Amino acid sequence: MATVGWGFAWFGATLMAMNLADAVAPELGNLTASAVLGWYAWYTATRTTPGMLRSFREEMNAARQDFRSETAAQRDQLACEREYRHRDSAAIARALQRLAKATARTAEDSPRRHGEGRGSDKCGVRSDA
Repeated sequence: MATVGWGFAWFGATLMAMNLADAVAPELGNLTASAVLGWYAWYTATRTTPGMLRSFREEMNAARQDFRSETAAQRDQLACEREYRHRDSAAIARALQRLAKATARTAEDSPRRHGEGRGSDKCGVRSDA
C-alpha cells in the first residue's frame, strides 16, 4: 500500500507542476502531461498488471484445486455406489440360482396333477394334441 500512496503523491505533484507549467509556457505543460501519461503507463505495466495477474492466477489455482478435489470425491462416491450395486446384483443372481435349483428339484420330485405337466398350459389344455 505504501507504493500506491507514493504513486498518488507523485501523481498529485505532477498535476500541480502541470498547472504551474501552463502558466509559464504551454510547451512545458504538454511535456508535463506526457510525463504524467508516461508515469501512468509505467506504473500500470510494472505494478498494477503483474499484481492483477498474480492474484488472478492464485484464484484460478484455488478454483482448479477445488474442482479437482470435488471431482475426486464424486469419483470415489460413484465407485462405492458401483461396488454396492455389484454386490447387490451378485446376491440377487445367487438367490435366483438357488431358487431355480430348488424349483427344478421340486418340479422333478412332485407328482404331476391332472392336466398339468409337460405339453399343457395353465388351463390344462395339452399343446401336443
